[in-house]
Amino acid sequence: MLGSGNMEEKKCHYSLIVVAPRPLLATLGDVLYLILVRLRVCPKTVRTYDVSAPSAIKLTLPGTAPIDAQRRKYVAAFVGDYSLRESQA
Repeated sequence: MLGSGNMEEKKCHYSLIVVAPRPLLATLGDVLYLILVRLRVCPKTVRTYDVSAPSAIKLTLPGTAPIDAQRRKYVAAFVGDYSLRESQA
């Protein structure tokens, strides 16, 4: 894929630099990149993830646990019962 750039978090050229200045150089590189993005010299990095691909990463979405489903069902039954009582009164 041409023109996509290196999307790795850890660049291989860091291995040529002594360990001590690596965080400083990484920060400077990130700041320089952000400046170039703001000046529209470089495109902003867009990461896409293929969710359908098998992987070892497990995504947990809020509200999908069985206990959350039971709680929502209980709240819905309570609200339905309450509104039924209000309409009969």
